[in-house]
Amino acid sequence: MTSSTFTVPLSGGLVNPCVGEDVIFTGTARGTIDTQTSGTALSVSIEGSGYSLFATYSISEETHTWVFGPDATAFTFYDYAKMNRSGETGSPLAGDDFYMRLFVQIPTGPGGPNVNSLNSAIDGFCR
Repeated sequence: MTSSTFTVPLSGGLVNPCVGEDVIFTGTARGTIDTQTSGTALSVSIEGSGYSLFATYSISEETHTWVFGPDATAFTFYDYAKMNRSGETGSPLAGDDFYMRLFVQIPTGPGGPNVNSLNSAIDGFCR
């Protein structure tokens, strides 16, 4: 079995689709890749914070794990983290938390996963 870890800084902006405000965020995605002859397990967790003109945000997420077969040419997955809105100025809003969806694709090859060549995208949605 081989094991490797990776850390990906996250930063950017997205719109909170529940209340329509722009949110600037920073954070970190941390992961572990365990490769065996039967396949590969990938575990990821996200932590961070954000802010808007009207509130602050904290990112909360449990560690998620995906398992891929031994013949996978890329690990493609979505991860979700809740953006908790707090510290509002003015009247608090109900239903103002939203979810950040992180799309990740990590190519693999004879040397295993290549986290230095990953593709990613981020968007938000209400539940």
